[in-house]
Amino acid sequence: MEFSVLVNPKFSHSNSRTSSELDELLSLELHLSLKSSEEWVTCPESMTLMSAKERNGQSFSVRLNTQGLEPGVHYASVHAVDSSDEQRGPLFSVPITVIVPHSRFVTKDKPKFLLNDSSDESIELKNNGLDLTTTFRLEQGVPNRRFITVPMGAEWATIKLKSTDVSTGGAAPRVLLHAIPFVRGDMPNTECQLKRLFVVKEGVEDEYHVRVKGGSSLEMCLQLLWLANPSPASVTADVEFHSLNIRSPALPTLMSSQPITITPSSEFARLGASSPLRAEQLNPECKLKSVLRTLRPSSVDVTLGSAERDSEPPSDAELASNADEESSQIYEMRLSYKLKVEGDKPIEVRPSFPSIFNQIYDSPVDSQIWSLQDNNAKMITYGSCMHHASPTSLKKGDYTVSLLLRHPSRSTLDQMKDIPCEISMTMPSALSCNIYSELDKASTPA
Repeated sequence: MEFSVLVNPKFSHSNSRTSSELDELLSLELHLSLKSSEEWVTCPESMTLMSAKERNGQSFSVRLNTQGLEPGVHYASVHAVDSSDEQRGPLFSVPITVIVPHSRFVTKDKPKFLLNDSSDESIELKNNGLDLTTTFRLEQGVPNRRFITVPMGAEWATIKLKSTDVSTGGAAPRVLLHAIPFVRGDMPNTECQLKRLFVVKEGVEDEYHVRVKGGSSLEMCLQLLWLANPSPASVTADVEFHSLNIRSPALPTLMSSQPITITPSSEFARLGASSPLRAEQLNPECKLKSVLRTLRPSSVDVTLGSAERDSEPPSDAELASNADEESSQIYEMRLSYKLKVEGDKPIEVRPSFPSIFNQIYDSPVDSQIWSLQDNNAKMITYGSCMHHASPTSLKKGDYTVSLLLRHPSRSTLDQMKDIPCEISMTMPSALSCNIYSELDKASTPA
């Protein structure tokens, strides 16, 4: 496994630079030593970092040899140190996290793999070559993790848990199940995780369902509560994968776990279903629950923030090179969106900005916040870049959605002047939709 790392030096922000400052910036040349923290990570011994204004940064390759790694999570890093002054410490570090699934060690020829020397923990591939069985030996307060590769095309997994201990008449163990279907860090856990607290009883099987994505890794973690359990416990988990492979021809990425969108011009949504993994039962039911409206900003205002409050102080490195370095000002952009609610009954409304939602560290702006106000400028609700705000009931009238974005670069804000606002309007009562098995009947409904 090999990937490329692009190193792009960052310079202090400045609205204007003198000729000498620009020459110093372009003459940057750092000789760096690269060192990896683990033997399974290979990188070049050195690299030369020059000005990004001239060369658009430099890149180097990192190679990972994961063949000899045990199942579980492994962490390493690549540090870059100035060859002429190693006392400065790493100028940058490349974190590397490798997850080796436990299911990687089982095949049809070798269906069972022991996870420890005492043989009380194992993972086994079932006869269908798809489902898995794994055993846990749980200690009080110690999380026990399993990583399982999800088959391509799978959309949800069924986890069946049962005890393998013989009942001694004592208190039944209490176990916390935590399952995360996307072990990649590109989605908040709160939107996809499964958390359940259950009591392990002899002869009783607990069943849970979690959404998954084919080709990803499913993390399943069990932990025995340390206060309520005087002794260790053993649990067996059966993991079964399912799929209906529902797709929309208009939206190739649409999965059955996502809502179906019907555009006004099409009047219907066409879906196809198949069961590539196993035989499934399908009893479709469709209800129209909400309407989405897209708003464009009615006014945009970009201003320079307060000189006392909205300023970014210079870094220690900048002060070391220039003691008179001044703080850089932060710009703010305010966008307004007009919303009109009609009808005699109140309707639940939730504004959002999908293009910059669920972004924190990789957000194109420094900060963002929106507010919903009525015609009298009364604050009704507000939200930010994470976690949808709760729907707000609005009566008939005119409303304004205001969005505040901040960034040190005005050009970045100028590129976002046309950012759309999405309004989700929940219907007072869901409307049942007809389902047709033939396209011509959906085009001409009776």
